[in-house]
Amino acid sequence: MANFSRSHLRYAYYTWNKSEGECTAVEGFPDHPLNRIEGFEVLSFINRFMETQNYSLTSTFEQIEEAIIAHVPLDRRSHKTVKEWLVARYPAECMVP
Repeated sequence: MANFSRSHLRYAYYTWNKSEGECTAVEGFPDHPLNRIEGFEVLSFINRFMETQNYSLTSTFEQIEEAIIAHVPLDRRSHKTVKEWLVARYPAECMVP
């Protein structure tokens, strides 16, 4: 199970307005918006995504964070559509597990 923490996030502009518990309570990849500047929300999303893809390395965590912040189109707003974009753009065979 991926269990990365706040200290693993490389970008410094996150806000921390939501509680960690509130963000980790989200299950799966729902249709509601992913707030890409809310630190615990991004952290929880990456941990869930890594778990579904069987990824465990810090370097993979960093690749996914960078993709979410710098490459996923802004019209991909929901947890579901961000996940779909990541899977299509970065298939398992292209990622370091």
